[in-house]
Amino acid sequence: MTAAARRPDTPTGIVIRFDVGKAGRYVSAECQLDAHWACPGGIREVSGAVVLVCLCMEPLCACARHLSGG
Repeated sequence: MTAAARRPDTPTGIVIRFDVGKAGRYVSAECQLDAHWACPGGIREVSGAVVLVCLCMEPLCACARHLSGG
């Protein structure tokens, strides 16, 4: 997936490429951009329910649900 953002005062766009094929694991865009503090506990909808849980493997990632190994 490619997201392009264009500011009105600049003639060129910014292109960010996200890896959406992580073998069935959801890794948030924030984590892919190394903003591991950005979405603690997962992505939430307006009601507060967790919609997606980031499975980033970064050890100190606040976005990720750290699953036990056992």
